[in-house]
Amino acid sequence: YDDKTQTAPGVLPENCGKITVTATNIFGYTSFKTVSSGDALTEAPFSDTSGHWAEEILGYMYKNGIISGDSTEGSLKFNPQKPMTRSEFAVMITNYLGLDREEYKNVELPYSDVETIPFWAMDSFKVLYKEGLVKGRYVSDTESCADPLSTISRAEAATIVARIMPQGIFKETLDAPDINEVPHWAKEGIDTLISLGAMKGYEDKSLKPLNTLTKAEAAKILYSVM
Repeated sequence: YDDKTQTAPGVLPENCGKITVTATNIFGYTSFKTVSSGDALTEAPFSDTSGHWAEEILGYMYKNGIISGDSTEGSLKFNPQKPMTRSEFAVMITNYLGLDREEYKNVELPYSDVETIPFWAMDSFKVLYKEGLVKGRYVSDTESCADPLSTISRAEAATIVARIMPQGIFKETLDAPDINEVPHWAKEGIDTLISLGAMKGYEDKSLKPLNTLTKAEAAKILYSVM
């Protein structure tokens, strides 16, 4: 890295469409920037995302095996405006990590409602629990639950995604009218994702940490940190 020109030499791979540059300074603070070209983004194969603001992002995520769709009435649909469930989010994060679910089959989940986890999401919950990314929802001092069919909030999603980020991410001091509504356990995650630009506040600068994420919003957050 050249301090005078603030540039760094590099050679791009062939057919490169999306690049993430990570930099750590002498004080240990880390930041990164993602740049996409037209080759990275592509039209989504879903019949219900044409013209949607996230269509090309969803196309990229589908092409890279991070998300999938539902085949109904002879077409593939994603339901981008549908609230994302905790099970769907667990599957998406596990796909992103690229971990072999087979290696986690013998993991025992401590949740009191483990029998309610859909079969297609069970191994993903095992992966995320074993890797320390999902701890479960608090029920009591001696009980936690997976709550797999409930929707996932901005605070929960930010907490999980921040745990897969590099250590030492430089975080800005947030000034939002509802900053006190951010749960104590989610402050680190919200600060990290807002600072990185992966999650944005609303027009009134509020964070609304307890708002539910749509499937498109959840995919966009993960796309922003890939």
